[in-house]
Amino acid sequence: MDLMGRMQVESIGGKKYVYICVDDFSRYTWVEFIREKSVTFEVFKQLAIQIQREKGVNIIFIRSDHGKQFENSRFHEFSAPITPQ
Repeated sequence: MDLMGRMQVESIGGKKYVYICVDDFSRYTWVEFIREKSVTFEVFKQLAIQIQREKGVNIIFIRSDHGKQFENSRFHEFSAPITPQ
């Protein structure tokens, strides 16, 4: 997952950032446009719930570029602990 922005031109709805999430297995890509970086976790959480319901699987691993928006306690609480195979 990655967050792009601040875009020079905002959308009609005032959105200036692009949140991208890619499934490593299928390479399916989800794109969300957001107004502020501060809502990144909320957007991720809603998308994660949607993906898990649609695909019938649990997200067990999250990969990011270690941007500041992904390095906070809320993301770490969401991530599953490492479990033996």
